[in-house]
Amino acid sequence: MKDSLELRVLDALDTALDWPADQRAARLLAMEQDDPALARRLRALLGADAQASHALPTEPPTPRAVETLPPPPRIGVYRLTALLGEGGMGAVWRGERDDGLFERRVAIKLMRPSLLAASALAQFATERRVLARLQHPHIAQLFDGGADAQGRAYFIMELVDGVPITQYVEARGLQPRQVAALLLSICAAVQHAHQALVVHADIKPGNILVDAEGRAKLLDFGIARNLSDAVVEGPGLGLTPAYASPQRHAGLGATPADDIFSLGMLMQELATGAQPGGPPEPLRPGFDAEYAAIVARATRDDPLRRYQSVGALADDLRRWIGFWPVLALPPSLPRAARHLARRRPWRWAPGCRAWPG
Repeated sequence: MKDSLELRVLDALDTALDWPADQRAARLLAMEQDDPALARRLRALLGADAQASHALPTEPPTPRAVETLPPPPRIGVYRLTALLGEGGMGAVWRGERDDGLFERRVAIKLMRPSLLAASALAQFATERRVLARLQHPHIAQLFDGGADAQGRAYFIMELVDGVPITQYVEARGLQPRQVAALLLSICAAVQHAHQALVVHADIKPGNILVDAEGRAKLLDFGIARNLSDAVVEGPGLGLTPAYASPQRHAGLGATPADDIFSLGMLMQELATGAQPGGPPEPLRPGFDAEYAAIVARATRDDPLRRYQSVGALADDLRRWIGFWPVLALPPSLPRAARHLARRRPWRWAPGCRAWPG
């Protein structure tokens, strides 16, 4: 009976989080007439979500006790076969479909149960709604979601068989413009999310996996913020400090400008081989001052002085790949001439009319 109530609560929460704030009280009162237990549970979850969304600082509070439950042997038609990783919100397992209809391997994310279950369920439902509407070749796809027999929330997601982007670049020895091309695919994924009014809020190498074919996938929207929500400030739940903007460190809610900052920090790490936050490292060969200028503009402290969209950042990366002057630097005739000579070297070869002298 309790499990049935929790399942209904989770489904109702998914819908209630989209209710306009000024209509929630009336809708909950109406619900109490038909299902008082559901209404009481839902009211508590919505209150916890509002409290969590305005909490400070950037680290979530530590629960006084954590309920330890063994993972279920299966979720629906999927059998859990191996632990892939664990984080603050839960654990990710490899799942294999074993109902005999067809084969599929997936990643199953199980939420970690704790005394913060109310706010955690609300956060998990938010992630589920966010992922469901993001469909892009460079974003790990959500297939299904719900709660298991014990009331624990779960996602069934695309299994990305890859390694973090930094490991991939290092292992393959990618050249600078190959690295930039890989970054463009991530920029396209982030831009798609921003167009859907979603901020990732934790872009870092561990959340970008690249498979053996060189396809990059952005994953883990666990702390993403829906820009259409009324909340404008919130906690940096799960925030990775090294890649976070000054505004996120200050506890402000995530915006597209913060994703741009994180992309800039990722660009810097790929160009130097050093994680952000350590002593300055020189650029690797092939990464020049113009690339550094793109990084500098993306990571300015003042968000108004950064690129105003991920698309603008991607455009400058394309200019750099194609040997065009980047817009992160002021116009310069000598610089424009040097780039023209790199794009069309035969025009400047000795013996050609355009050759100086």
